[in-house]
Amino acid sequence: MSPLDARLLRHARAARRLLGADVALGLGTAFLVLVQATLIADVVARAFAGASLRDLERELVLIAAAFAARGIVAWGFEVAGRRAAPSVLSDLRLAVVERRLRFQPAALDGAEGGEIAAVAVQGIDGLEAYFARYLPQLVLAAIVPFFVLGWVAYVDLGSALVLLVTLPLVPVFMWLIGRYTAERTRERWLALRLLSTHFLDVVRGLPTLRAFNRSRAQAATIEEVGERYRRASMGTLRVAFLSGSVLELAATLGVALVAVTVGVRLVEGGLGLRAGLIVLILAPELYAPMRQLAAQFHASADGLAVSVSGVSGADLPG
Repeated sequence: MSPLDARLLRHARAARRLLGADVALGLGTAFLVLVQATLIADVVARAFAGASLRDLERELVLIAAAFAARGIVAWGFEVAGRRAAPSVLSDLRLAVVERRLRFQPAALDGAEGGEIAAVAVQGIDGLEAYFARYLPQLVLAAIVPFFVLGWVAYVDLGSALVLLVTLPLVPVFMWLIGRYTAERTRERWLALRLLSTHFLDVVRGLPTLRAFNRSRAQAATIEEVGERYRRASMGTLRVAFLSGSVLELAATLGVALVAVTVGVRLVEGGLGLRAGLIVLILAPELYAPMRQLAAQFHASADGLAVSVSGVSGADLPG
């Protein structure tokens, strides 16, 4: 599965506008992350140096303002995605209908009615999470880590090198788990298409089945197909929970390694308190966007599986 499906973006103009808004909001989020970490480190370091609460009033007000601004930006991310997703899904449904009715009528290319219905309903509905949450988080994961690394390098180059060494652990695990997730999600989607197609065929053929007293025999077949879909769905959920644990472990190991090196250098006097605090505060922020991206990837995996499906020509427009 490609993180950015060119076909989806090409057929949905609202998605391109969404990406533009997400980039602007992502830059604001990255800036606010750095401001928060720096102000908190300044306050703590000056407090340890003996500064009074009155001396820290300005910094405390700025910290509160930064937290409020970050909340507003996060709200903007959510609103932008939620407002763009319905428009995108409407465009995609219109494209599917136009393709099926004008260019490739049903039954002329081997596509079953159940497959087309599954794509137009459950399949496109699955893309809501892709546009509403996955794309915005993809922008954050592409922007925030570079800002964090750059600021940490400015504050302390040694800590930035440690972060740079540990950072690839998360993307590597994401890639490995993502490949396995793509396979399991595709199996789940194929099981759903089979269930939809068979159920629609049974409903269409009910008069014939009742005439030959074979209606009850199809119940066992539908149960078997439904059980296959259930097993595929449970397998996908197991992969999602397992991947979350693995990525949390990788991020925790990276933060722990940075914390140990910073602690040792603080004790030895090789690093100042303010710089050490900035590094410790920013270390979790380096991994957080990618961990959230992995979670949103699983939420949008069904829609992505539909977008790359090419079985029987019932997929989304190419």
